[in-house]
Amino acid sequence: QSTALVEIDRGETKGPIRLTATGLPASVSAAEVELPADQKSVEIAFTAAADAEEGEFPVRLVATAAERSVEQSVTLVVKKVLPPNLLPLAAVSLQPGDRAATAISVERNGLEGPLEVRVEGLPAGVTAAALTIPADQSSGQLELSAAADAAETKASLRVLATISGRTGESTLQLHLEKYPFRLLPLMNPVVWIEPEQSQEIEVKVQRRSHQGPIEVRVENLPDSVTAAPLTIPPGQSSGMLSIAVAAEAKDRVRSARLVSPTDAATLPQTLIVR
Repeated sequence: QSTALVEIDRGETKGPIRLTATGLPASVSAAEVELPADQKSVEIAFTAAADAEEGEFPVRLVATAAERSVEQSVTLVVKKVLPPNLLPLAAVSLQPGDRAATAISVERNGLEGPLEVRVEGLPAGVTAAALTIPADQSSGQLELSAAADAAETKASLRVLATISGRTGESTLQLHLEKYPFRLLPLMNPVVWIEPEQSQEIEVKVQRRSHQGPIEVRVENLPDSVTAAPLTIPPGQSSGMLSIAVAAEAKDRVRSARLVSPTDAATLPQTLIVR
């Protein structure tokens, strides 16, 4: 539906004036309106059905007062208005007791005004914060939160963006899990290294929803013992970690830890360096 403001030169006419639209194309209608005696302009609303043909059509606006009528030819443009288009959404990995955000981007398709975003199909224990994208923007951050006792699950969520009564939607894949990946126990957690030597150990991971790179580093190493950070490439499940001992290193036993800053919730693994 769209409205047009029509101004009328009353001349000597003092009473109300009826305004109608004639010659309308198929599937388009306009209700008759009345201009009160003390006014000079009025809005007339045009409504197009879903099957209305697009195009430009000549129509006539007829103003009638008492027995006298005047008319004006105008061009009516019928154009289908597309709903907002939600761009594809990246999957979200969420842990119980935590929160995560995903970017929402919308193609407005000429629609103006604030965009109201809502989520349907949320599993038990998961909530979505209210999101309104301002009229001068086309993107925002949708925040999801999981209760501490939320059960692990996978869900396909419907994300809907509404503006001016028109709604677009997209699907968001949610992975609710305690650990998106795990560092697996080392095959041999005890490493013997002599001064001025180095040794490589294989670090394995068990992937769940996380398919990106995984960083691994070693904490609590003895003095003069170093280990370069390891990055396991996307899609791979293992990598080689190099540990080096300087010439001045002294004999000692130290329990070091393998940790992953990629996800602080992942359980660390113990490495004994002798």
